[in-house]
Amino acid sequence: MRKSRGWLWALMSAAFGFLLLLGWLVWSSPRHPVALIRVVDVAGKPVAGAVIRPEGLRTKPGPYVSGWYGWMTGKNGVPNKPVSTDANGYAHVPY
Repeated sequence: MRKSRGWLWALMSAAFGFLLLLGWLVWSSPRHPVALIRVVDVAGKPVAGAVIRPEGLRTKPGPYVSGWYGWMTGKNGVPNKPVSTDANGYAHVPY
């Protein structure tokens, strides 16, 4: 009888630990993906206060250099609000 209680206790402890780990992973994960965009001038210095209006996203130069991904407001809802760059030229654009 004691042996079966030990196994039951171990199984319940493992299940509780797994649920704690799962809860921690869910709560610590980012809520929405964020694109980190940096604006620099021709000399490579960061531009503070630049306003970015997210209309479309595109990858860095490469095979997809021909266009951008549009944000169809009729299909996808309200577009993202404009974002300003910080003192280091970085802007966090949620998408």
